[in-house]
Amino acid sequence: MIFKNLCIAAFLSNAAMGNLLTSSDMGNTVFGKKSDTDYFYPGPKFEGEHCHLVVAPLMSPPNPKKSVYIESLSCGMGNNKGTYIHMVTDGLPTGDALDAKMVAKFGGDWDSAVKNVKQAAALMKTAGIDTTPYDNLRRLDVESKGDPFNLAAEALASLKEKHTLSTTSLRAESFVKSTGNGWYYPSSSSRPHVHVSIQVDSAGNRYVDYVGLTNGGSTGAITDLVKSGKMTMNSISQTNWDLYEDYYCAALDVMELASPRYVTDAYRPCPVSAARTAIAQRLSQLLDI
Repeated sequence: MIFKNLCIAAFLSNAAMGNLLTSSDMGNTVFGKKSDTDYFYPGPKFEGEHCHLVVAPLMSPPNPKKSVYIESLSCGMGNNKGTYIHMVTDGLPTGDALDAKMVAKFGGDWDSAVKNVKQAAALMKTAGIDTTPYDNLRRLDVESKGDPFNLAAEALASLKEKHTLSTTSLRAESFVKSTGNGWYYPSSSSRPHVHVSIQVDSAGNRYVDYVGLTNGGSTGAITDLVKSGKMTMNSISQTNWDLYEDYYCAALDVMELASPRYVTDAYRPCPVSAARTAIAQRLSQLLDI
């Protein structure tokens, strides 16, 4: 059991966010191989719009399945003409969605971009990475007498920024309502505390506006996690995590209950999420330990 736990811990360290592709996965991928680390879709010799995959081998634990993890994955025009989306960087999923304005900026074709990103997302999903930002690509294929790229970008912004969160979910995570639209954990008088701000539109929809760990008393934030509805991607230092773990877990857990949910793995410095637990279980099966 100790050996198994050490193997899983080493895997999580080596595989960045826990993404994992076996030799069988790589053998079945639509990405064409250029070298042991570089793969391209539609192919390594294709000179038009394509996606570039860079993989790295797991250094530990023992790797009988010759597994690799995705080090980077991006799509663009090729030949150094511009990248319109970075999907994985330094082993971490970026959470960025496909922006029609960026595709247009580099002279790309929207339909080709959608096709390529869907193939890249499928590979990410095989690796065990959350692909929520790519679930609604079809909704952005907008036709208009005006500028379809502006319309698509506006639709994307709406999809990315509006996350609903119910009072039931907030109370389930022990948040307490204060004046206005503020919710706090463990309470508004606690120092520090987690502050969640909810905006309510004319139809009664409750959207997340802000989530952060603050000092209270209008003395500033320790970590802003969500601002204007979007994740800030501000890193949490190990020192702060050790000091305020309970507060951070409360904030991240309630973010996971939003609809669509926030993917919070990038904020967590240790393997506590369900996604990482599932990946660790998959590794155990692959290693037969």
